[in-house]
Amino acid sequence: MVRSKILQHHDGEKRLQTVTGRTSGEVKDHERQGTMGSELERLDIRKIEEFIKSLDEKDLVTLNKMIVSRVKLLREMELLNQMTRFIVGDHVTFCDSQGFEQHARVKRINRKTVTVITSEMREWNVHPALLTLT
Repeated sequence: MVRSKILQHHDGEKRLQTVTGRTSGEVKDHERQGTMGSELERLDIRKIEEFIKSLDEKDLVTLNKMIVSRVKLLREMELLNQMTRFIVGDHVTFCDSQGFEQHARVKRINRKTVTVITSEMREWNVHPALLTLT
C-alpha cells in the first residue's frame, strides 16, 4: 500500500511524504502482473497533483530542480550499473548505424560510453546498453 500525506511543517513549508507499506514480494507481484497503475496509485497521483497545485512559483521551481536532480541520479546509477558489466578485453557485439552487427573488443571504459575496436582496427564509442557480451 502506498500512501501520500501533505504535511504543513511548523515553519509554514508544505511537504509531501510518501509511505510505502508493501512488502518486496507484493511489489514484485504487482510488477509481474503489470498492475503498478492500479486505482490506489491513481489516488496517490491525485494527492500529488493537489499538492503541486497548492505550491507557488518559487516552490514549483524548487520541486522541479529536485525532480530533475533525482532523474539525473537514477540515470547515472543505471549507466554505472551497465558499465560494470564490461572490462577491458571483453568481446562484444553491437549494431552500427546502418544496422550491421559489429564484433569488437573493449578497449577503454569511458565516463558515458565504452570504446571498442573492431578487427578492422576501427574504433567506436558505444553506449553500454547497446553492447552485448559474446
